[in-house]
Amino acid sequence: MQLAAGFGVGTTTAYRFVTEAVELLAALAPTLSQAVLTFHLASSD
Repeated sequence: MQLAAGFGVGTTTAYRFVTEAVELLAALAPTLSQAVLTFHLASSD
């Protein structure tokens, strides 16, 4: 994996970092209901 080599870490560590980053982004993302409501409110202006 080029990411691991570029940062000088092992492949397993790179996969763990990527997994943790994706989980963090998923936790911060709005739910589908929130996204639809936001879109609806923004488009009604």
